[in-house]
Amino acid sequence: MFRVRDVDQNAVARTGAGGKPDLREYCNVVALIGGARALRSLAMRAASPFTLRSLGSPLGSPLGTSLDVPLGADDAALYRAIRLEALEAHPEAFGASFADEAAQPLTFFAGRLAGNTVFGGFDGAMLLGAAGFRAQTGLKHAHKGLLWGMYVRPAARGTGLARELVDAVLAHAQGRVELVQLTVVADNVTARRLYEARGFVAYGMEARSLKVDGRYLDEVLMAKMLG
Repeated sequence: MFRVRDVDQNAVARTGAGGKPDLREYCNVVALIGGARALRSLAMRAASPFTLRSLGSPLGSPLGTSLDVPLGADDAALYRAIRLEALEAHPEAFGASFADEAAQPLTFFAGRLAGNTVFGGFDGAMLLGAAGFRAQTGLKHAHKGLLWGMYVRPAARGTGLARELVDAVLAHAQGRVELVQLTVVADNVTARRLYEARGFVAYGMEARSLKVDGRYLDEVLMAKMLG
């Protein structure tokens, strides 16, 4: 039995050049999970093999309740492992490089975890996938959120876990923002079909967005309006 867990800690804005939100970095963070072990489970749907778990929220509190619970070293280690696996196995899907992040200390990954809402799919103690959400900041951008860090390990692909992770992010975003955005490499047909099936619509493309081993990759910009 898989379960999906999350921690929502008061969002801390990261910015790129010029003080603007770094969209690609948020779309590329493969995040995780930490804090207290008080869990609240919700059934995603009656036929689903997955269980939604809220990590860091007291029993009976709404999903996504923000708690200032320190992340432990074990959480940073889990995050580091799945992050580096993603970067090494799929360099075309992330703006960051495996070489750069593999050289970072564990505190680097612990710091990245702080201030993010992240959902992780587990089978027992095994982390099989993750996806994250953050709302943009600033008066003119606060109505938008980002789905980032989508990654599912090979053992869990084709099981529906990816769909459940996307749905968990969208459920969390509801009432917080008006739309959710993401970017996906144009050649990643499987991921694009998943996002389209969950209601995302392409609204543009960034040509030559990434350059990996001498090859240019275009990225599709997608968004889903929330009712």
